[in-house]
Amino acid sequence: MPHADEDFNWPRVVTHRGTVRYRSRGSGRPPNKKSLVFGIRFAAPKVLIGSFLLLNAGCSASTQASGAIMAATPVTPGVHLVLENRGFSDLRIYAILNDAAKFPLGTVGALSTLHRALPASLIAARNFQLVAVPLALGEETSIDVLIFEGETLIWYLENDAAFSHLVKR
Repeated sequence: MPHADEDFNWPRVVTHRGTVRYRSRGSGRPPNKKSLVFGIRFAAPKVLIGSFLLLNAGCSASTQASGAIMAATPVTPGVHLVLENRGFSDLRIYAILNDAAKFPLGTVGALSTLHRALPASLIAARNFQLVAVPLALGEETSIDVLIFEGETLIWYLENDAAFSHLVKR
């Protein structure tokens, strides 16, 4: 039966009692078996593993933190707009007042949702038009909106503009 350490390519010396000893490769001391990872000798595997875990924890914490900020944001009276893009193109959203003033409300990524509080100037106007302009190919989608204080508007944007619709709550 082969010895468990035969997978590693270290110079070995078998003593007369059958025990296995390793010769070092230049350092003058035997290799540390804890520093062997997949047969490769690393000087500090704990540092590599620790840095990987730290990087992984940092990335997951940033995505959780953004969700926690959204959940911790207090709901203020006003009009809230929820844009749910069910299409495959990123959309830039505008509010247009009196066919002249154009207020950018944000950009919604493909297959994602955007939450916005409407500016006071739009709430005061009460009647405006929401426009979704695709950043790539596609047709512009628009809808006329009449709002009141405290409402939540949910605009479902589909690939086909004919199926996009607005829900008030």
